[in-house]
Amino acid sequence: TIVNSIGRALELPDFHFEIKTLDFRADWSAAAELMDLAADIAEGCDEGELVLASGNTWVGRDAVRRSFARYGLQSDHHCRQSSPRADPGPEFRVSLQRLERLTGRRPTITLDALVDEMLAAARSVRPHETRNGR
Repeated sequence: TIVNSIGRALELPDFHFEIKTLDFRADWSAAAELMDLAADIAEGCDEGELVLASGNTWVGRDAVRRSFARYGLQSDHHCRQSSPRADPGPEFRVSLQRLERLTGRRPTITLDALVDEMLAAARSVRPHETRNGR
């Protein structure tokens, strides 16, 4: 995964990995937070289908660049895309108004917090620290 690759790059400055593409748009969310919302919906909401998402859409390349940069790394140095670059597709934003109206809340965990949490679970590293402790 991208998060594991950040950890590897922090340990090994010459670490490289290949990924098929980063040319897509996605709404990244924390699975645990979405499952908590899903449980609330299952217990008390009889409104049909609801969208579970963060409401923040990222282009894969931008999300990876930002996530690496939070740890003082350049994603372009560590990550190589095997497919030719392509249009990531049309921009979209998911509306969470209905979800919030029916449940009283919406997802709040950001992409940055999600990456930090995942990396911390695997290693004791914080943003802007390097393997030298700077």
